[in-house]
Amino acid sequence: MNIPPGVGLVLKNETGSGMVSFTNDLTKVEHLLLRYTNFDIRDDGTIYFMAIDVLDRHVFFGARPIQ
Repeated sequence: MNIPPGVGLVLKNETGSGMVSFTNDLTKVEHLLLRYTNFDIRDDGTIYFMAIDVLDRHVFFGARPIQ
């Protein structure tokens, strides 16, 4: 299997920027992610997004800012 280099999802706002997700990070998912799709960023900084993994499955994520 040919795994592409990693891609990061970074949120930048008035207080700085922070890593939300990285496609080659296996700490939260069972299989490597290939790409991100369908972003929704809320006013409170919460991010919802979909990703597609190496098995061609759609995976849903939600991330809240660290206070």
